[in-house]
Amino acid sequence: MDCRRTPAPIEMSPALKQEVQRVDQIWTECRKAHQAEGPWLMGNLSIVDVMFAPVAIRFDRFAVTDLSQQSQDYVRFLLSQTPMQEWITNGKAETEVIDF
Repeated sequence: MDCRRTPAPIEMSPALKQEVQRVDQIWTECRKAHQAEGPWLMGNLSIVDVMFAPVAIRFDRFAVTDLSQQSQDYVRFLLSQTPMQEWITNGKAETEVIDF
């Protein structure tokens, strides 16, 4: 996960597109089922949101636009939260580079 990356789209392979669609489907189903309970995937903040936080950052950094409106709203909401803003800010301050 590279918080320093300037948001920009990448070319997605068919397999990657399928994975993005699966995450979108999960998020959409969760939001539809729990939207009356609150803005998080299961209504209230839970471990599910923590688990998907890095995915939301990746979707943002790779400018993934092939998401349902509910999933786009969830990414915006999640990234607007103070702990996420702090995490991203701290990630941007990292200087280590991992060679592939």
